Amino acid sequence: MRTATIRDVKQNLSRYIRNMDNRAIVITKNGKPCAGLVRLENNDSDIDDFLMANDRKLVELVHKSARSGFVSSASLKRELAADLRRAQRNDRKRRMSQ
Repeated sequence: MRTATIRDVKQNLSRYIRNMDNRAIVITKNGKPCAGLVRLENNDSDIDDFLMANDRKLVELVHKSARSGFVSSASLKRELAADLRRAQRNDRKRRMSQ
């Protein structure tokens, strides 16, 4: 794991992405962790794994389902698709407001 300041990442994001290896980069603001940068392969499986691992609602749903002894892949896919649509919508709004 490496660390980098938010200022340096903002100024050199392309370089950070180009030089990514399999280690995460913890981004700091005023010396405290505020975000992370991780490498994703260009495939649906890697992206789905990342989204599911970092979505609190999905993680809760998986734990709840595991306790009850049943995990519905359809419900996980619905949640993931809804979260992806929400993220894309937020991204479009953010770009339009700039």
